[in-house]
Amino acid sequence: MPLSLVLFESPCLLRETAINALDAREIPWRVAMSSHSLSGVWSATEAGLGITVRTPAGRPDSLVVLEKEWLPRLPDLMLCLMQADGLNTAAQSLKETVLDELKQNFPDWVY
Repeated sequence: MPLSLVLFESPCLLRETAINALDAREIPWRVAMSSHSLSGVWSATEAGLGITVRTPAGRPDSLVVLEKEWLPRLPDLMLCLMQADGLNTAAQSLKETVLDELKQNFPDWVY
């Protein structure tokens, strides 16, 4: 029986990483549901349609991190916040809010 996946629509780095890792281990899989929104992915996963691959940011409390020895370990991914020279006030405020939130909730993510 193939592993049921709930994934973002293509192109998505996490989607491709998960599929490549499963293929490399010859683990059969199928896309049970694909969404263009994170809320769609979370909702489908909460409904039990399959498992998903996401960062822990924003994970609903009702979902747990699945750690099974038969699942392949996925590589670490780097998150980069890029900006243009001369940010306007709104963009600068957004940047600071995002960085503050990441530092508070995921301190080892911010360098």
